[in-house]
Amino acid sequence: MAQANQQVLDNTSREVTKFCQPQDTENLQLAIIHSKPSDEHQKQLYDLFGLSLSFWSKYEQEASGYFAAYDYPDPANALGAHTTTLRLLIKVAKTPEHPHSKDYAWLEFGIFTHWVHGGKVHVLVQCGDQPTTIDVLKRLHTEPVRRRCTRDPYAVQAYILEHLVKEFDASVWSWRDRVRQFEKDRLKPKTKAKAVDTTSEPDPDYQRMHEVARHVIHCTEMLATAINVVDSIIEEHSAFLTDNHHLLQSATFETRNVPSMLRRHRSFLKAFHLRSQALQDRLSNEIHLAFAAVTQHDSKVAVRIAEATQSDSASTKTISFLGLIFLPSTFVCSLFSTSFFSLQPTVDLDGSQGTPSTTHPDNIPTYWIVSDRFWIYWAFAIPLTLFTILVWSIWQNYTALRHPKASDMIPKGMKFGAMFSPRSKDRKRYLNGLNEIELGQKDCGPV
Repeated sequence: MAQANQQVLDNTSREVTKFCQPQDTENLQLAIIHSKPSDEHQKQLYDLFGLSLSFWSKYEQEASGYFAAYDYPDPANALGAHTTTLRLLIKVAKTPEHPHSKDYAWLEFGIFTHWVHGGKVHVLVQCGDQPTTIDVLKRLHTEPVRRRCTRDPYAVQAYILEHLVKEFDASVWSWRDRVRQFEKDRLKPKTKAKAVDTTSEPDPDYQRMHEVARHVIHCTEMLATAINVVDSIIEEHSAFLTDNHHLLQSATFETRNVPSMLRRHRSFLKAFHLRSQALQDRLSNEIHLAFAAVTQHDSKVAVRIAEATQSDSASTKTISFLGLIFLPSTFVCSLFSTSFFSLQPTVDLDGSQGTPSTTHPDNIPTYWIVSDRFWIYWAFAIPLTLFTILVWSIWQNYTALRHPKASDMIPKGMKFGAMFSPRSKDRKRYLNGLNEIELGQKDCGPV
């Protein structure tokens, strides 16, 4: 990696050195660099061509796009040179080389032109090492393109922008493919065989969706910036023609065709911008639909849980009702089976057998005996019952203090009024007050 970076710096140094050397035999001089030149070369470019040092500053290098034009007078106070600086950024999707690499890339384009009346132009381009871009830039040396660029100072921008417009188009389509993939993934269950379980839980990749949405927003921003940049180029070109029309009398066709080309580029960029905005809307629709699908699935699950709970509740009620039926008899049985009650035959009491009964199932006469200490049962049962109720009440109040609810803060007078008030209007008023308190629309003040 370090060796590759050093090689890029060396190539930049060679290109700038060659660019700064006078070439009287060439009327168009081109330099393509892939990194910032050294401070010495930056100063040399400023001294020879007027390329501002701020062109290499951080805020201009990281700007999403801008355009500027400057005139430099000659000793006779006429136009000596006309310079322009242009910068654009393009964000494209790409297939990551490995799982931890980025799935997108920034294409940077910085263009500087130095045009001198009389047919000489210097072009410095700072960009990536994309082969297609380099091939397009090298075609500036072809005769038709070079002739246009030497006759009109804005023909270079018009020519390079034609390639950048194609890059913007490719950028929008690359993100369109990502958005379309989400749409296809959503439609897959409907196109599969009937054996597919359509009730399975939806599992949208929200994080991935929002990542793509972020990139599409950047793409839209870059297109809007590019449109503003082209507008600035058209305005500056119009102003240049107005101020220097006498210098371009022999370039009638170039001065007419360059604005036409720029307007054409702008119309394409506006179309791509609308397409990018449509991608944002489509992706936003997919995100909302994914949320709705998950919510709908959760609602169906909640309904099934409620139905199962209702069934369990019915079973519980049945069991509770059966227990309620047997509870009184169980209590009576338990009470009379204690040692406080005793059923003894008469033979056990006076030593005689007695006369068998002829009217009852019991053939042996018996006596029903209740202990005179039966009060002990109530002496323990009643206090223990009251103590249990007291402990339960304390525990309930403690839980309500730790986890308060609106219903716990309702005054008891209001609760009793809602249940036992003799007048229906009063009961309705109390009930309305209870509802307002539970909904948080009313303070729990005195009733």
